[in-house]
Amino acid sequence: MKRLRWKLILILAVAAISVWGVWPVQKKIRLGLDLKGGMHLVLQVHMEDALRAQRDHDLNGIRAWLQDKGWLAWFRFDTPAVDRIVIRAAQPPDPQQFQRAFTDLSDFLERNYHTAYVVDVRSDAIALQMRPELVADVKRRTSEQAVLTIRRRVDEYGLAEVVVAPQGPTGERILVQLPGVEDPNQVKALIRETSFLEFRLVLDFASTQDELIQRYQGRLPEGTEILPGWIERDGEGGRAADTGFYLVRKEAVVTGQDLEYAYRCTDRVGLPAVCFRLSRRGGERFYAFTGQHIGDPLGIVLDRKVITAPRIQAQIRDEGQITGRFTPQEAERLAIQLRSGALPAAMTVLEERQIGPALGRDSIRKGALSSLIGAVVVMLFMLVYYKGAGINADLALILNVLIILACLAYFKATLTLPGIAGIALTIGMAVDANVLIFERIKEELRAGKTVRTAVDLGFQRAWSAIFDSNVTTILAALALYIWGTGPVQGFAITLSVGLLANLFTAVFVSRTIFDLVLGERPVERLSI
Repeated sequence: MKRLRWKLILILAVAAISVWGVWPVQKKIRLGLDLKGGMHLVLQVHMEDALRAQRDHDLNGIRAWLQDKGWLAWFRFDTPAVDRIVIRAAQPPDPQQFQRAFTDLSDFLERNYHTAYVVDVRSDAIALQMRPELVADVKRRTSEQAVLTIRRRVDEYGLAEVVVAPQGPTGERILVQLPGVEDPNQVKALIRETSFLEFRLVLDFASTQDELIQRYQGRLPEGTEILPGWIERDGEGGRAADTGFYLVRKEAVVTGQDLEYAYRCTDRVGLPAVCFRLSRRGGERFYAFTGQHIGDPLGIVLDRKVITAPRIQAQIRDEGQITGRFTPQEAERLAIQLRSGALPAAMTVLEERQIGPALGRDSIRKGALSSLIGAVVVMLFMLVYYKGAGINADLALILNVLIILACLAYFKATLTLPGIAGIALTIGMAVDANVLIFERIKEELRAGKTVRTAVDLGFQRAWSAIFDSNVTTILAALALYIWGTGPVQGFAITLSVGLLANLFTAVFVSRTIFDLVLGERPVERLSI
């Protein structure tokens, strides 16, 4: 009797915790996109951008080493592919000196880059080809950083219960689900824009790219490039901005990675702007640079476009302001993007779906109604067919559903429409376990066993079949969760939790109820 008391206390405790964990349902259960409404996106990450950035980073290291040696002008660099670098002779002043420099460069590359690149030294050139291990590592890091950056951006925007997850073997696709989005276009722009910020020295500017190239007789100065942007001019109606082109240094003074914080503010005339604060190291570099270039224009480059190029009036250490032709919404979005960090590569939208809240409410109503009707029909069948024992099965079934909902609330899992289908399927599986047990009990009673012996043997002999069927279904659900996506995973989660709860309710709870009803007194008939 003491053992039975502890079993009852455990069951009541599980029931109480489940009710407490799930109530109120509207606040505790997170609804998925198909139930709440919102936006579903599948983004393609351009891994070529990340590989190109890795290649350029390594190439800059090689150029810096040659610059320190005084040999940079003796070599020219080609990048025929995003994962390949070719170094050739330019115009060395002395062939003998160049040969020594070529040999030292070969040794330097073999010593420092052999783990990342296949170094192929020829008589007139050195080719570096990225190893597959480095390519795979760059893709993995790019996918992880993209997921983290998108997550930060949507968190900054104030969206809750979002899903951001990589897809595919290398994470080249990213699934984004945003329940309850009110402005899809603004959120989509917030996610897709790379927002890579750079501060670069401006050497020249013109209205057209051809005009700039002609000024330098078709040969741009070493270490420079032309970028598009806005050029502000004084006109009759005041200052205006036209599209133009800037000749800028390739090397950035500071980048968005040096930012500590950014927020929307206003400029001197009250127009929207973005104020920022640099890190200590970034501030020191910026202070030294602005001190050397007072009076020179400084290009503020966002995603390889010059948005403004103010002249440096004085030394700036760690605080500044980005001005341009911003609306308040654009300034706020830029501040969010700068705070959350730049995306490691550009992205394109492969798939986009929008689900209205009315459709979500209709899905909830129909899903809940169908599950409720199914549960009521099953419970009535158990009562009619198994009489008093059917009450036992119905109580276990109710506790099973409570445990499922409590687990979803506790682990902050998202309930989707396929998840509701998983709950409905679990109801059928739970009753199936009770049917196996009850039929075994009836067989033992027909064989002349006493009621208590029939109950003991019924649970004992049905256990292996119940365990096998539940475990095999859980394994199938696990496969769905591992290789499935979004809605399929929601179905797998609710089904798995329901089956695990079923092993507790159909066997332990039902057996305890039988022991409570039978007690220690002799019973000749069982309502089953």
